[in-house]
Amino acid sequence: MVDRCLSDFRGAAKADAYRAGVQALGPQGYTAIQLMQIIGDQKVRIIPDITVSGAQGGSTLAEAMLGMLLRGQVAGNGGASGSSAPPQSK
Repeated sequence: MVDRCLSDFRGAAKADAYRAGVQALGPQGYTAIQLMQIIGDQKVRIIPDITVSGAQGGSTLAEAMLGMLLRGQVAGNGGASGSSAPPQSK
């Protein structure tokens, strides 16, 4: 019974907070803030790790693969992230 009452209070408080946020920022502004909060909480990457552009502004598959290999070497694993190659002994 106590858990049910606490759940009802939490739900009502959350609903009041949402209404206040929408009233303060407008529906679109509040939605944008909520989406960015979720993206941040879930650590969703929205900017690519590698961007490749050629001399004429285009890019090729080879350039993209080279960029991934270089990123892996900089990161210290010797190849693209997620590589299944075994480590080499020296």
